[in-house]
Amino acid sequence: MGVAADALLDLPAWQAILDREAGVFAELAPGASVGFVPRRVAGPDGALRSSAMPSVAPLEMLAWERDAGGMTACLRSYRGLADAGCDVLFFCERGALEAVLARAGSDALGEMKRRIRAGAILLMVLRTRGELRARGYEDFLESLGLPFMGACR
Repeated sequence: MGVAADALLDLPAWQAILDREAGVFAELAPGASVGFVPRRVAGPDGALRSSAMPSVAPLEMLAWERDAGGMTACLRSYRGLADAGCDVLFFCERGALEAVLARAGSDALGEMKRRIRAGAILLMVLRTRGELRARGYEDFLESLGLPFMGACR
């Protein structure tokens, strides 16, 4: 697996980050969800393969889900892109989520932004721009340095 399972499974730490950064998620509509999975997974033969495939063997996915009370960290099963069940999906290299968690008490989203710029966390958008706009993703994506509308509006 490309991401240490402990980083994915530490739901209290992720929830603390989500609570601390609640303003970034304030515009997200209930039902919005963000997923995090390892970028590569070991196949049956032990060789590493991309998890950005239509179908993969089930693995755990960290999900940030918006409900009426705010964002909640939970675990889901990821079986590939064909049935990811989230709006945006981040593929994480080994050590990326651990580095974000190491900054949980201060600048976790800033560290996530740095890891995105370094290519250790990659984004795949699974909805159209119109769907993302309707679900309120603009502030969240821009807070991570990911231009929502591009340079020209």
